[in-house]
Amino acid sequence: MRLWHESLIPLLPRQQLLGQHRECCALRGKGWGKSHSTVNYVFAYAPERLFSYHAVVMAEMKRRGFSVDKLWENPLYRGKQCEPYNANHSNEFTQWDGPIYPEHNRAYLVECLDNLLSKGIQIELEGISIGYPQGWEVVNMDTEPMQADFAYCEAIIKKHSKSFYYAFSQLPVEKANAVYAIYAFCRTADDCADSSQPHLEKLASLHRLKKELDLFRDHAEVDLPLWRALRQVFTTYDMDIQPFYDQLTGQWMDMNFAIPKTISELESYSYYVAGSVGLMLLPVLASKAVADLRPSAIHLGTAMQITNILRDIGEDFHTKQRIYLPKEEMERFRYTPEDLRHGFINENFVHLWEKLAKRAESLYDLFYSSIDLYDDDSKMPLLLSAGVYRGILDAVRSNDYDCFSKRNFVSKENRNKISAAVSNCS
Repeated sequence: MRLWHESLIPLLPRQQLLGQHRECCALRGKGWGKSHSTVNYVFAYAPERLFSYHAVVMAEMKRRGFSVDKLWENPLYRGKQCEPYNANHSNEFTQWDGPIYPEHNRAYLVECLDNLLSKGIQIELEGISIGYPQGWEVVNMDTEPMQADFAYCEAIIKKHSKSFYYAFSQLPVEKANAVYAIYAFCRTADDCADSSQPHLEKLASLHRLKKELDLFRDHAEVDLPLWRALRQVFTTYDMDIQPFYDQLTGQWMDMNFAIPKTISELESYSYYVAGSVGLMLLPVLASKAVADLRPSAIHLGTAMQITNILRDIGEDFHTKQRIYLPKEEMERFRYTPEDLRHGFINENFVHLWEKLAKRAESLYDLFYSSIDLYDDDSKMPLLLSAGVYRGILDAVRSNDYDCFSKRNFVSKENRNKISAAVSNCS
């Protein structure tokens, strides 16, 4: 998350330019005033200054033939989820003496050039020379060592998530490899929390993984297949490292588990362990998107996590001693932990289960409403993944809501039906 130095906007590659548009939209809307170290200076000025910067970005997009939602050309507009500014705010494009933001000085320009270089993007400006660090080179996914690293990651997703692998293996190779690497990171994090190790050893494992992520952030990563593969993903796509840290927060929440009190708390937890995954995948699956698809990605991840919870109620209780069903909802439907211990499937349980299932289905629907904004080559795998996961809810219903003694999954026959339906819609 950053605003590139103003002078770089005409030189940015497509992904970074479109990403800058999304960032400006977010900052003008719900992101205004939310602390983040790389953009805090923006909030020291009136919002008109951000609009002026955004206008430069939108002008460059138009010059390159990209369409821009005209609503954003109104300086009072703040997106669909925020009230517009009142008419007392200026609606004229303001001309500034020097950079729009004084912080965009020569030192910041060098910082931006160095950041782009770390992504494999070299921009040369007269009077400023930034070379590749010693021993650093741009590699591509076709080199033999890279193929071995991605094969390592592919084996992990193939072993642990057949549904994800079934869907995302149909992506173009470069994108599929990126998904495999991201999944491998998430699986490594999940193993820290769900292993059979004592609690202190789990915490130590998670701490080690965070230290490795810190090293990766600082471009000093451990020389292992996972980190080598992720480095290539970060070089190829406009990635944000924050969701990777959010994922570790989610695993820490699992290790220090507390029953969620409300659906809101459940969804907050679900963001950290699954919505964060949606944000990790977003730059890969929506690399050409102009619109801000972060809410869409979070909706899908959260829906999938709630689906997991509804599928694994018995297993979570008996093997992990965890109840993910919100306490407030259990009380509302008069379903007790003792009922859960005995695996009672009564009318109260069905109503409780269905309320959470309906919430998951509404989140799937919100995701579906934005599917046309994703890359064309990513739509079918995404729809397959969402369709198969949503199908788990119907599998539970078909098994009379038995989440205690049966393993609920989408049969091969139904998976093929979902695949055929997705193909017909493509």
